[in-house]
Amino acid sequence: MKLSIHLNLALGLALSGPSLLGQNSELPSKQPNPARNAEIESLEPVNAEGVISQTTLGRKAQLEAEALKIIVSGDKLRNMNDQDSAEVLRRIPGVSVNVADGNATGLVVRGIQPNLNKITVDGQNLGGRSGNDGSRGAGALNQIAPEFLESIEVTKAPTPDIDADAIGGTVNLNTRNTAGLTQPILSARVSSSYDDASSLWSHTGNTTFGMPLDTERPSGFLLSINLQDRKFERNRFGTRNNWPTIALSPSESYNALGAFETSVYTGESQSVGILANYDVQLSPETRFFFKIAGNGTDRSFERTRLVREIEDGSLLNLSEDSGFFEDVELNQNGFATERESASASGVMGIEYQSEFWEIDASLGGALASDESANQTSVAFATDPIFDVFYDTSNDPLAPTVAVNGADENDPALYAFTRVADIEETADDAEGVAQVNIRHNSQLSIGDFSIKFGTKYIERTSDVNEDRIQYALAPGATLNLEPFADPSGVTLNRYSFGPGIDSVSVARFRQQNPELFVVNESRSVLGSLAEDYDVSESVWSAYSMVTLTRGPFRWIAGVRVEHTETEASGFDINENDLTDITPLSVSRDYTHWLPGLHGRYMPSEKFALRASVTRTIARPSFRDISPYRNINENQNRIQSGNPDLQPYESDNFDLTIDFLIPKIGALQAGVFYKEIDNFIVDATRDITFGGDPNFVEETKINGDIAKLFGIELAWRNQFSWLPAPLETLQFEANYTWTSSEATIPDRDDTLRLPDQAEHTLKASLSYEIEKWSFSVSLDYRSHRLDELVRPGFDIFDSEELQIDLSVDYTLSRALSLSIGLRNLTGFDEYTYFGDEDRLGRSWDNSWVGNIGLRWKL
Repeated sequence: MKLSIHLNLALGLALSGPSLLGQNSELPSKQPNPARNAEIESLEPVNAEGVISQTTLGRKAQLEAEALKIIVSGDKLRNMNDQDSAEVLRRIPGVSVNVADGNATGLVVRGIQPNLNKITVDGQNLGGRSGNDGSRGAGALNQIAPEFLESIEVTKAPTPDIDADAIGGTVNLNTRNTAGLTQPILSARVSSSYDDASSLWSHTGNTTFGMPLDTERPSGFLLSINLQDRKFERNRFGTRNNWPTIALSPSESYNALGAFETSVYTGESQSVGILANYDVQLSPETRFFFKIAGNGTDRSFERTRLVREIEDGSLLNLSEDSGFFEDVELNQNGFATERESASASGVMGIEYQSEFWEIDASLGGALASDESANQTSVAFATDPIFDVFYDTSNDPLAPTVAVNGADENDPALYAFTRVADIEETADDAEGVAQVNIRHNSQLSIGDFSIKFGTKYIERTSDVNEDRIQYALAPGATLNLEPFADPSGVTLNRYSFGPGIDSVSVARFRQQNPELFVVNESRSVLGSLAEDYDVSESVWSAYSMVTLTRGPFRWIAGVRVEHTETEASGFDINENDLTDITPLSVSRDYTHWLPGLHGRYMPSEKFALRASVTRTIARPSFRDISPYRNINENQNRIQSGNPDLQPYESDNFDLTIDFLIPKIGALQAGVFYKEIDNFIVDATRDITFGGDPNFVEETKINGDIAKLFGIELAWRNQFSWLPAPLETLQFEANYTWTSSEATIPDRDDTLRLPDQAEHTLKASLSYEIEKWSFSVSLDYRSHRLDELVRPGFDIFDSEELQIDLSVDYTLSRALSLSIGLRNLTGFDEYTYFGDEDRLGRSWDNSWVGNIGLRWKL
């Protein structure tokens, strides 16, 4: 009987992807009506403990999924070492999480870049800014505790009733349904993590409470509070100026290290997240629900950087792996900010489900605000009095850099350049209304259903920056000496210079206003150039039919989405930077998105799925806004592109799932995507204000990109092994992707940004008495980060992470967990086209976790 249970579980995993299943018996995902309950329970006998019924319910959800999905649910979501939903998602097959400064910035699905994937909670978009390239709302993932989730669904081939604005996949976090609660539940968890790279501790705490409210009309609520105190520090070393080519003669030239920088990033954040669900079963067919989520974060951040502007010096000697320059300038700059951010989202709706009809309607919305009212940017620079020698022959990723001519650690040599006070606000809002109707019937040709619905989304984003930039008053002098950071002058193997206490510079400017004058032109330019206001309206409707006959199921339908956008900003006269005029652009477009899905399942040990779909992905608001950030010191411009077209993708998916006794659940799949108008970062030389030496960074549409991939997965529970090995479990999944893309003004063939050719995840777990052990591996090959020029595009290095965890059950209610992450301690780095040309390198190390969980 035990073997049968494990095989049933493995079968459920196989028939919809290499997923981890499990249901919480206290919190069923939906209150079943008697007719449907009889159909479900007829699948297998039920033992006294109810284990098989729950396995059966989970397997049926997988088998009946209309789209190709991965579903993770139950206790498998609540690994003690996972402090938030972002860390839970790291363990899901085919999903990787991008992290910056300790916070999630985006999800990569099938090796496809974050902004082509979508994150939702109960189908509702998350509030919270995602940055330029991240999945929308990714930042809020750090505030959703694992205890609040009932399941996670990763949809890779959407049916017409699912929003089509995700080319890689849609990740939906389903929160718990409380209408089925029969008794109060209470759990709490505290954990701490130690980062060896920075010698800093971070702490999290979570409590979740739920209880039934009415037994005659089943209802209940669930409340979760999540607290976090995160600290981080990272050292970064790198080059700038894209390894310029320097010609020594008509026949001899080398790529030189143009500038070398040493930076320290430090930060701390305190945040609180609150989530609440209320469900009431109005009748056996009707359920009403109301769900809200909110979080607030106070974050402090500081960056200090020393830059050696080698290329600006006079060349003395240059070879393939070394260079010697004199009359080099050094500059020390700093940035400090305190940010307050908050977001909230909510959805309420009603669901009706009978034998022949299924109807659901909902209203939802999300708000997000990010404000920085205490932001300082400062810079000091030396005279060009230094000789700088570098050598990359020993280790290209750790060049030897020697500075002679004076003491670069003497703060008195660094003269004041500028200080700026900056206030920045960003407000986002979204409203959603939708209705879905489905009619089920039984015809002579099989079970037939028709489903149709409509949805309306209204989004707005408003970003405003106010900058006041100061220069020294005539006759005034100031150097770095009073503001040098006393923490030290060396950073690992590189000199860091005197460092800057940016806050002290800002305070000195406030206390001595007579020493400074406002740089009016730079202040006006900095205050308006990056401001933008974007609104977007999306109306969609769909219709689809489903036919099931014997082992076959067919789904066919079409979705139409009409989009209207309006973006406002400012136009800057390149010949007169004080000439700034308002600018507004608007556009609209309509997409017809057909889809066809087929499934063949002759037995519960084999399933074949195929689909042909069309999806889109809209540009981010920042990308289509007419902003322009002009840096005259570095001759660089960052700008938006209002003419960007949305991604359009035609997709083909084919997946085979099968179960082999003792071998386990296996899956193999192929997918192909042909993407039109894909968006890439582009860097190009331009003339600005009569100066031909400017470089502009912007987004542009490519032509057509082709993406081909293979997915392989295996999961096995070795319950057939003799004791004590019967609890051993193993799972692994591998994705290989290859892409080809072309863009205007380049003759070479590219790969898609953020697309890794190889991704591999594997884990091994074992339980014995009160102990459980697990080891996991997560590998990603290098990927394109930014386009620069042929042969010098920026790539992210490959990454390999190995994690260990041990759980011990102290009592029925209390458990202890200890974990180690990133045992490989790899240093992240980027490079320009060739791994011998360093981009940037971040130091890294292992992270330790310890935590306690109590559950009533």
